[in-house]
Amino acid sequence: MAGTVSEYLEQIYQKTGGSQCVYRGQADARWPLQSSADRRIQSSIENYGGIAKILFLKVYHENLLLDACQKVSDILGAVNLQTSNY
Repeated sequence: MAGTVSEYLEQIYQKTGGSQCVYRGQADARWPLQSSADRRIQSSIENYGGIAKILFLKVYHENLLLDACQKVSDILGAVNLQTSNY
């Protein structure tokens, strides 16, 4: 096992036959690295322009954060319920 970043990178270099490319889960290396959230946003805002696009992105991110906060709240609530039984 590598002890430093440079040792780790050297191991990757050796295992890939000298290539600096590592598989990233895409079928074609020419495809851009783009998250599924980014792809959803891009396909949803194609018909928007100017301020409407900015407002759409603002609302999308607000909803994404609200969903994440709700999930954390649900998890913490479940943890609190489990620990309160002791």
